[in-house]
Amino acid sequence: MSPEYDARWIGVFASLYMILIVINIIQLFHLYRLKMLKSIKSATHFMTFTYCILRFTYLAWQINLTQLEVVDIEQSFLLGFGFYSIFTAYLFVLLAWVSAYHNAQKINVQRQVYLRRTKIIFIIVDAVFILVEVIYRSAEASGLAEGSYPLLYYFYLVAVTLFFSVGYLVYGILITRRLRSASFMSPDHLHRLRSLTRITMAICVVLLVTIVAIIIIVLIDYKNMMFQTAIQFTLEMIICSLIMYVARPPQEHHSKIVVPSSSGGSFGGSAGSVGSTGSTHSHDNDNDSPPQTPPPVELDETTTTV
Repeated sequence: MSPEYDARWIGVFASLYMILIVINIIQLFHLYRLKMLKSIKSATHFMTFTYCILRFTYLAWQINLTQLEVVDIEQSFLLGFGFYSIFTAYLFVLLAWVSAYHNAQKINVQRQVYLRRTKIIFIIVDAVFILVEVIYRSAEASGLAEGSYPLLYYFYLVAVTLFFSVGYLVYGILITRRLRSASFMSPDHLHRLRSLTRITMAICVVLLVTIVAIIIIVLIDYKNMMFQTAIQFTLEMIICSLIMYVARPPQEHHSKIVVPSSSGGSFGGSAGSVGSTGSTHSHDNDNDSPPQTPPPVELDETTTTV
């Protein structure tokens, strides 16, 4: 493969990542206008923004090389911490779904999705992500990542991707079932259900395709680094775009949906986008109505991220 061919395609991917960077900046600015900088949404967009910056920098670094290959510790860490950033973005949203589903009443009282237990889980899992990247990238840069090391790292990528695929599938189904149990089903409510179903299936399908791609690349041991990188970055950009869609800023005006909780109460909140919320405060409720909290599908603007 000629250097010109490599440079052309590297430029294409760099341009696509620049587009994602601009979209992230716009969405973060929108969240800033809505005073949601301490929300799960903002944390997710910050991590996707970091991921895109790392990938863009990596590609810019490679633009004058004759082939894509990591040649020093800086490039190795740019590549590895791109994985860390996108994994952390998915972890933010998944744990928010898990916490909102299991801790509805506590979230209503404390006004934050990430409770103490959720924070501990996040810290532990995220620390594992960082530790794996630091160990492997350091070994790779020093020339020690040979033999079974790359295979173990591929196994790690498959395990993490499968973890997210199963997690989003399970809690997407659980939240959908809870939403379907609502006593009132408005057209907007039905739209949110369909949106949640679509995004859950899209995430699972893309993650499963990613797993298959990783396995195929390992099994056939394809030597064309440009081809492998093209497949890798294409899937990564789709994965990044999906989580950016889930964590997109809410619309300016929301309609209200009410979803029964597991304890027999109800969730009240605004139906913005899948993975977004309106205020945690209930509106126009009868005096004897149970406390209202955000539906588990949505993430509260007022929530802290850690």
